[in-house]
Amino acid sequence: MNIDLLREAFPSSEFSTREASAVLGTSTATTRTLLNELRTKGLLIRAGRGRYRIAPDSNRTTLDRRRTELRLEQALGAELELGLDGPDAVALWTRGRYTVRSEPNAIHVAVAAKDEGEYRKYLDEVGLLVGYEHRRPHVVLRVVPEPCFTLLDGKPVLDREAVLRFIQDNPIAYDGADEWLVKT
Repeated sequence: MNIDLLREAFPSSEFSTREASAVLGTSTATTRTLLNELRTKGLLIRAGRGRYRIAPDSNRTTLDRRRTELRLEQALGAELELGLDGPDAVALWTRGRYTVRSEPNAIHVAVAAKDEGEYRKYLDEVGLLVGYEHRRPHVVLRVVPEPCFTLLDGKPVLDREAVLRFIQDNPIAYDGADEWLVKT
């Protein structure tokens, strides 16, 4: 998600660590670490000391990104009360500024209790597995007794208060994430 913010801000120009820090809303030290990780993954090119530019997309990167988008569309495509949950909800509510490493093939979804059976049937029809420990794309499902969803950036997601409660219930994994939540 951080790479998406940088791509949007600097589509074809070089940028400094300081400029990236302003876009990402992180400290300079944190930004250096993030930029180094992105460079190691091949998403950035070091253009000089403290200077970077976005690496051109390889066919594989583009294909992987599109597959992820399609899986997300599938997981959220049921016409039921559901939305992104857990690390995916936090990442969306912070505009990618706060992400927690999760399973690369997992999509975290919360579904209203009344729609659980129907949603599980839907996931089976579209070929997405439910649960943990899968190497294949899968949905980590959480059932919520009282629906509390909203649309953010065109995606259904737990509302801000529910995400804030989730962050507070998981203080070790999400320490400081509440400071990055956008207001709507």
